[in-house]
Amino acid sequence: MANTNSSGADIEKKPRGISGTSYPYFDLDSCVKVAEAIHTQGGGSAASDQLAAWLDYSSTKSGTYLTRIAAARQFGLIESVNGVLAVTERGRTILAPVMPEDSVNARVTPS
Repeated sequence: MANTNSSGADIEKKPRGISGTSYPYFDLDSCVKVAEAIHTQGGGSAASDQLAAWLDYSSTKSGTYLTRIAAARQFGLIESVNGVLAVTERGRTILAPVMPEDSVNARVTPS
């Protein structure tokens, strides 16, 4: 059965494209906890399977885990260096500020 508009003409269905808009699916505070786990338990870097265990995920293939890691990357709190997750300068500034206002400034300044 063909799709038709109100005048009866056939309408060709076009495939939906992928959105060009990218935004984190987790809030900043949830992502800071990811960086905090790497910072406190891993000394600044960690393997993905270690981080998953620290955050109480059963697998590194969990969709929620992968989405949370992606959000932390989008906020500029962590990065992947040779397959190892590490806290970025912005993440360190939020977690261990030199001056109290440094943490606030790092939270509101886009990465």
